Amino acid sequence: MSEAYDDSELRLLEAIEAFHNGEFPTAAATARFYEIEPRRLQRRLNGQASKSTRNPSNKALNEEQEQAIREYIEQLDSIDMSPTQKMLRGAADYLLAQAHTEASDTPTVSEKWAKRFLERNPQYFKRKQKPLAAVQKNSHSVESLSAYFEAYRAVKMELGIADQDTWNMDETGFRIGCGKAHWVITTDPNRSLLLVDPDNWDYLSSCETINGVGGDIPPMIIIAGINILEKWGHNDLAEDILLATSESGYSNDILALEWLRHSDFHSRKTQIGAKRLLIMDGFGSHMTYEFWLYAKNNDIVLFRLPAHSTHLTQPLDVGLFQPFKHYHTEAIDSAVRAGNVEFDKLDFLAVFQKIRAQTFMESTIRSAWKNTGLIPYNPQVVLSKIAAIQNSTRPVTPPYQPPVFARTPRTAKEVIAYGKKLQSTMRNLNIVDEGFQLHVDRFIKGSITSAHTRQLSECDLMATHQEAISKAIRKKLSGNVAQKGGVISVKDVRQKAYQRQETEVQKAEKILWRAQGKEERRQIFIDRTTA
Repeated sequence: MSEAYDDSELRLLEAIEAFHNGEFPTAAATARFYEIEPRRLQRRLNGQASKSTRNPSNKALNEEQEQAIREYIEQLDSIDMSPTQKMLRGAADYLLAQAHTEASDTPTVSEKWAKRFLERNPQYFKRKQKPLAAVQKNSHSVESLSAYFEAYRAVKMELGIADQDTWNMDETGFRIGCGKAHWVITTDPNRSLLLVDPDNWDYLSSCETINGVGGDIPPMIIIAGINILEKWGHNDLAEDILLATSESGYSNDILALEWLRHSDFHSRKTQIGAKRLLIMDGFGSHMTYEFWLYAKNNDIVLFRLPAHSTHLTQPLDVGLFQPFKHYHTEAIDSAVRAGNVEFDKLDFLAVFQKIRAQTFMESTIRSAWKNTGLIPYNPQVVLSKIAAIQNSTRPVTPPYQPPVFARTPRTAKEVIAYGKKLQSTMRNLNIVDEGFQLHVDRFIKGSITSAHTRQLSECDLMATHQEAISKAIRKKLSGNVAQKGGVISVKDVRQKAYQRQETEVQKAEKILWRAQGKEERRQIFIDRTTA
């Protein structure tokens, strides 16, 4: 309250006491003497409480709801995920929506609600969160990471969380048609080597979850767009994989909550303790009240990784995501070499199951946890890696040297030249020629090499032909919508496609039946009229 309000409130209290003591004949006289607005004094004399002591009449949330907001703030703050004012407003709107039972529109809080809430709760402080400079991202101290490891060990010991119930969740993004450099074999060390990159830079992401004993949960693939199409399920994707869409191709608040529910459902199947630990980083920006409340109500303990440390501390980053992207680019490279320069969403979904199987093997997952020092618990694995990054000098590019061609005939032109020379020699068989046998050997050797080359070319042609057939089949798939937005399993996508096809078949059969019936009735009519 302001200083002016406090002063007037003090005079008002003195006026009330004076009136009750009979010092003034009327309330109006008392108000004039103490320079107080008469109606204000009259309301207080009638029993109305002071504004400074009564509950605000315009509070959007009741005390129980505000207490839930306080718990939300304190728990997120304890795991280094301090909420923003926008997140507080989202939490308040969620509580209002849950409590709303009338037919009218669901109430929401105003833009200034969070500010007023903080004013009523001075125990919370508004602080600006500053991004770390790039140079600081690699300058984690041994002390800060040691504290992280100690906190991790303490929460597992205190709550009795087993390695099997310890999970790591994050998402990784893909640019569908964007490959990367590959090592290739060439006879010229200085030639510029280029491979066509597919002209498709759509984004999508895969949300992944792994546990400490090598297990994993079917992923959620988020594709940039609005509609989920039936043809996205026309492949070998596992039925329990989730498909979703978002504007960016990455997770949002709604999808993060859906992914938590999906992970909860699958992780319960292997749960052996009372609680599960969920180590996370990328989903921190989607730590909505609903996300936090779902985790709390389902005994999922959220544990935040230190900021900008995932390259050292997160199992998914350390051991899985890099090979995952590697196998993706290998798939693009193979497709391009086979003639598919339009690697798109359908192509990605067609190879996703294979590249994920190559990546998420039990041994690889266990190795990822081991290399982060979490399971088995060994902080020194990470702490020993913290050192200054040594600058490396770029090797000097050697000067260009023209290629040296082999003398053995390898091209058609060389084979023809050696053949002509051989023919010329054969015409002179009556002359002893010591080089004759050498020419014959070289010709045979070149012919064999050409045969091998032809076989390799035929193999490449077959792969190109197969890729072209597969691409053509995927292009012919219908663009029917399975679901508009949201999340749906691959199994349900296929079921909807099957149901639609069955419906179309039934409609076609009905049309045919009607046409046949009409023709039969027409024939009966003709027979009767001609009889």
